[in-house]
Amino acid sequence: MESKRNKPNILLFTTDQQRWDAWGLMNPVIKTPHLDRLFADGVRWRHAVCQVPMCIPSRYSYMTGLYPSQIGSRVNAQTFQNPAQVPVPVLAEYLQEAGYQTIGCGKTHYAMAGDAQLNIPAPVPSNRGFQHRAVSNRRGTGEAGPSARYWPEEDSEASALFAEIELQGSQPFPAGGEGLHGYRGSYWPLGLNRTREGWATRCALEFLHDCVPSGKPWFLNLSYDLPHAPFCTVPEYERLYQDCEFDIPATPPPHLLEHWGIFENTANFLVWWNQQDAQAKRAVMIKYFAMCSMLDALFGEVVAWLECNGQLDNTWILFTSDHGESLGSRGRFSKYSLYEASVRVPLALTGPGIPEQQRGTELFAPAELIDVLPTLLDVAGIEVPPWLPGRRLLRDPARRGSFAELHGSGAEQLQAAPVYMWRTPEWKLILRLQGKLFEVESDESEWQGELYHLSEDPSELCNVYQEPAFREIRESMTLALLKQLACANAKYPHPDSRPGLRP
Repeated sequence: MESKRNKPNILLFTTDQQRWDAWGLMNPVIKTPHLDRLFADGVRWRHAVCQVPMCIPSRYSYMTGLYPSQIGSRVNAQTFQNPAQVPVPVLAEYLQEAGYQTIGCGKTHYAMAGDAQLNIPAPVPSNRGFQHRAVSNRRGTGEAGPSARYWPEEDSEASALFAEIELQGSQPFPAGGEGLHGYRGSYWPLGLNRTREGWATRCALEFLHDCVPSGKPWFLNLSYDLPHAPFCTVPEYERLYQDCEFDIPATPPPHLLEHWGIFENTANFLVWWNQQDAQAKRAVMIKYFAMCSMLDALFGEVVAWLECNGQLDNTWILFTSDHGESLGSRGRFSKYSLYEASVRVPLALTGPGIPEQQRGTELFAPAELIDVLPTLLDVAGIEVPPWLPGRRLLRDPARRGSFAELHGSGAEQLQAAPVYMWRTPEWKLILRLQGKLFEVESDESEWQGELYHLSEDPSELCNVYQEPAFREIRESMTLALLKQLACANAKYPHPDSRPGLRP
């Protein structure tokens, strides 16, 4: 086995709610020069999807390498408040055990504040495998242990200002920033370096400065909240888009079938959205694009530091997001759907071991976020547990299709029957049983289905599920979905997957 000193470094760069096409290599309108330059020599996947289109279960999924239903976190209200309850290691724990110095700066979203009404106990603080940790929320939320650095303590003025902006952006809802004011947006007056992402970037560079001299390999998860609502921008980044031309999503036809309803907060925004002229809609989209440029500028500081300090040549870098953002597509905002803008994510990889014939390529094979963990374990020289359903993206056979699931957005919807997606680059199947989970299994309910020919109908406006001409495609996609569920469930939980893995 190669020595710990010769192991490559690993940088996992994750964002929040960034569409698959919201960066320059996928859409030249978006100004992300640092991401574009770095991954132009790597590999990127055009058809990568998340496993569930919402923050917390998606992050648990790619950090454990399991599907949401396997790990037991299916909606944002389902968190492991005690880290000992997580049945398998998370990525940072694997790497720390293998001799890596582990650094986590920014959002992991592993826990929620206690809530008696939702039966959520107070969280047990834990760094979850990170030896060095910096988080933007306040101490005591369970995101990290007592030794972590906290933005509200190191820049109380900026933190308090953003909390006020986020609360206003959420109205009339308690948190998240995805209300009417959150999408209409505002301006950040303190400059990019005093955003929470600017602070997390600074912490990451300080941790790296301390860790690199040891000669031991390091793992950094740099995780930004951008470009999640509220749309709060530094003005200079909006100016990048003032003269750009781009399409504004058309208002969808009435009575368009939905596998999950539009939630009240974004429904309120849609009433406003449909009353606005093209210029007002353009302003909202520019704010989202500007936040993508802001995150790129900060990420560029990290890449520049790695170059200046001789670290870049021996560092694998993977870039992705936890889910997308509808941004008006198909008449929706936020996530919480299995439509393209919500379920697809950016995914790109670069590093010292990419085969020459793959460098600079865009792959059209399906990929999933659960592939992140086995891929990074593989480049670190760590054996990948055979019970993980994910693939090593550079070594294993390509997938034939990709899977995602949806169980609503909160604990109150877990009694509803789930929604499943099976997707290929050409077709998408969405299946749902109408009603409560423990009722539909014993009644005569039939599947409600959506079938879209993505190569001809990328906006998913024409559902051909019931059309006789597509019966063969529908049945083939349904069988592929059943095969996916059977194989994943057979792999985990497995008798060999649990003993000795947790303290």
